[in-house]
Amino acid sequence: MNLNNNVRFSMMARQPLGSYLFLLLCTFWLPTAAHALPSDKEQPIHISANSAQLDRKQRTATYTGDVKLKQGTLEISADRITIHTNNNDKVEKMEAHGSPARYQQKPAENQATITAQANSIRYTLTNEHLLLLENAFLEQENGASISGNRIDYDIRKEIMKAAGKKDAQQPQRIEIVIPPQTINQD
Repeated sequence: MNLNNNVRFSMMARQPLGSYLFLLLCTFWLPTAAHALPSDKEQPIHISANSAQLDRKQRTATYTGDVKLKQGTLEISADRITIHTNNNDKVEKMEAHGSPARYQQKPAENQATITAQANSIRYTLTNEHLLLLENAFLEQENGASISGNRIDYDIRKEIMKAAGKKDAQQPQRIEIVIPPQTINQD
């Protein structure tokens, strides 16, 4: 099934019957998954795109053209987003591709919002793992950031690995910015 002409997946949108049927399929096929904030998984997934294709056999839904996905504090925008589900119809991962694709989420009430961008983003929901590939950049609200060719971030464990590009012609190193600490003077 392929839908074109600025498809908007929202209960408030006024779309032809075909769009509502696709939304109904997606509602049952793309149930909410575990996110960082407990309230995120209780929120509906809102997707807007220029077109969409659902492949039940491959268990994927692919959205293309200025795609915007939002669920609670999770926001992803890209040229293309593909959502993969497991055999129990639970969302396993989301893959976003763009120039760049963008990701944002608040991991916990007491933690700063994480923003990231890369040419390719893979977010695995079951273990809250974020993989950024090519022109990767990740930043927290406090100004701390890291950039490189590859950033591998385990959000749950708060472990990050980064790597530059091993190119003989133009090797790329990682860059880390650590903002100055604010000192309380009482």
